[in-house]
Amino acid sequence: MPKPWPLTICYYILNILCFYRSTYQREDEEGIPQIKDRKMRKHYDAKFKSSVALSALREDKTLSELTSEYGVHGSQIIRWKKELLARAEEVFSFYKRSRQAGSKC
Repeated sequence: MPKPWPLTICYYILNILCFYRSTYQREDEEGIPQIKDRKMRKHYDAKFKSSVALSALREDKTLSELTSEYGVHGSQIIRWKKELLARAEEVFSFYKRSRQAGSKC
């Protein structure tokens, strides 16, 4: 007869299985384990980001009002606002370079 596993190893394996079950699986109505749907990251287009950042720059609404209006986390709004401020001069430097190249804008 084989030797039984030490109790600590059994508890370790049991903890791993319970963590896996609670994190990655759920049971449907019949009790059959199903794989849990994973949340996908949201991707926002540039037009939406710019409108959120511009409304944050206007400062006519609080950050909590903006988060509830647009459905974006407050730290994300702050990050987009900082990026808009940091890269704003690129817009005008591009305009200046295109004017020097002879483009009509």
